Amino acid sequence: MILSLLLTATLLAQATPSSEILDAVKAKVAAEVATIKNTINKRAYVGAIGTKTETGFDLTNLKKETRNIVVTAETTIKKGAVELTLKDLKSSDFVIAMGDADAKNIMTAKRILVIDRGAEDKRKTMIFTITKTGTASLGVETPKKEAWSVRLSSDTQYTTKTKLANLAVGDKIAVIGTTASIPSTFNALRIHKLSK
Repeated sequence: MILSLLLTATLLAQATPSSEILDAVKAKVAAEVATIKNTINKRAYVGAIGTKTETGFDLTNLKKETRNIVVTAETTIKKGAVELTLKDLKSSDFVIAMGDADAKNIMTAKRILVIDRGAEDKRKTMIFTITKTGTASLGVETPKKEAWSVRLSSDTQYTTKTKLANLAVGDKIAVIGTTASIPSTFNALRIHKLSK
């Protein structure tokens, strides 16, 4: 019987965690909660809706990256002043989703705005060396020695210290504009003379 009591007391002592163990577990849980809080960031994702689910959708951003958006009862969805629901959203709708995202870029959306995508900006900047000057166009070459033509128009602007009259053969210029339908032709919107 004494042996039985000793055995029971030993088992009870082992089954009841000590305060040291409880403190260690509490510290570990607090550290895990702090890690989770630190990995959640307020973010905004812009892109087109792809696949929809009952709880949200996948969004493809402008860099062709996929983001998962979770919609809750607290999520506000609007198009202009009109309130929408998740069911009103369609694949390919262009949206801005704002909310809390975790380290895996899964966002719990607080607000979603359906917006117009707008026209794609086709402007770009190219660097050229002038090979021939003129009033309607410049003969130029790229850093790879490819021959191009830069079209000038009344809409072409010049930066502060750059003027058409001051451009000469051999000058390096940065040109903001669009590629024309004619091969190796660039429509100039703005020209900046680079220092030699």
